[in-house]
Amino acid sequence: MLFILLMACTSPEEPQSSLESSFELGEIIPNVVVATIDSQVEGVAFVEWGADTGATRTTRRAPIAAGGRFEGLVVGPPSGERVSFRAVVETSTGERLEGALETLDIPYEPADLPNVNTVGSLPGDAPGHVFTSLITSQSTQFVILDEEGRLAWYVKLPSNELVTASSLALDGSGVMVLTTDMSLTAPQTVILHYGWDGRLLRRMILPDGHHDFVELPDGRIAWIQLEAGPITLSGESIDVAQDALRVSSWAETADVNGPPLFSFLRDWKGPERECDHQRHTLFYQGRELLDWTHANSLDYDASRDAFLMLTHHIDQAFVISAVDGALLNEITFDEGDPLADEGEPWSHAHSSTMSADHLLLFDNGLHYSPPRSRVVAYDVDPETGALTETLSLEEAESRLVYALGRREEAARRRAAHLVEHLGPHHPQQRQRRGALGLGDLRGRGHGPDRVDAGAALIEGPRRS
Repeated sequence: MLFILLMACTSPEEPQSSLESSFELGEIIPNVVVATIDSQVEGVAFVEWGADTGATRTTRRAPIAAGGRFEGLVVGPPSGERVSFRAVVETSTGERLEGALETLDIPYEPADLPNVNTVGSLPGDAPGHVFTSLITSQSTQFVILDEEGRLAWYVKLPSNELVTASSLALDGSGVMVLTTDMSLTAPQTVILHYGWDGRLLRRMILPDGHHDFVELPDGRIAWIQLEAGPITLSGESIDVAQDALRVSSWAETADVNGPPLFSFLRDWKGPERECDHQRHTLFYQGRELLDWTHANSLDYDASRDAFLMLTHHIDQAFVISAVDGALLNEITFDEGDPLADEGEPWSHAHSSTMSADHLLLFDNGLHYSPPRSRVVAYDVDPETGALTETLSLEEAESRLVYALGRREEAARRRAAHLVEHLGPHHPQQRQRRGALGLGDLRGRGHGPDRVDAGAALIEGPRRS
């Protein structure tokens, strides 16, 4: 309203600017800057921004009509920096109109936010952004760090929440995180969908859900559900905890009345050999059960319209049809695989991203002596299923938390998943990460224009 009044008081003799803009710190998250652009000419609008000591960045471009207004969000200016912003409109004839340069001081990060430093990067693609959660006895905060380790975005979650997975919303509206409230007698797992402005857009309870989820192109959510039942082992019937794959439409609570798309108890013959780690137990449905499969990672491969689900205690990735739940393939290693000469098998992996022809795993290495924590990648031969190790990264003193990025195509966006584990040999806290070209101008439901992929090492206290 103030803007309209000021325009009304302008003398007719004074020249009118073809471009007016304003920039304000976000109400909830100051790293999100609200940009308003008014243009007297038709074209495409975007924002150029950057810290005094950094290179200028350019947001995605959005169409703007003559006499129109665009309102969007510039996501990612780092905490504690003085950042300059300039609105730009380019016309179809190549004319460039610039607004006044405005400078904002981005406030420092919250005082209760734990310190995390990036200490290195890997060669390859351009650096990306790291998604991670910082958990203390007082709070849980989900954060995004830029390629220099600076805080670029954050949201404070309810206390006692354990974040086990996260991803970008496919429509570009924000971030989804999977949390489990560990303060309850029966832990409750919930997907929280936050907008970039820090407001909670929606939530969905996943009954007996755990570890991971995937948003599908049609908006549904695929997720892992715990299930219990008997198996026969050495002629003896024993009750175990296994896993199922469900696909649900958004609701306050996911519908679990019908059968799951895939069930290890129903649809799989069971392991051919037993591992000592499967003798670990968990308490479920009022009884103590063997933790038999311990599925922990879920991905969707659009090229095959199939899910890939990784199990911790059975060193296999299962390829499952998204159409009818049929088991299409089991990706694992045998003595005759190329791994015998060109790499080493993983041993009880967590924190993984997968496609039909590539695995990127955080390997707990529990069957190595001594156990080893590493990031390992394999190419999968689509015809023979043979695995070829393409990357193995480990840090001898186990002081680092690994975050690793890889570019892949997804519906209506390009995303690079980052894999992180919050310390060696502690699989309970599993984080899957998305990398985003932050600084994109977001508004009117537009998704990101580009996404950077990269890798980084995160140094911080070990948490179990």
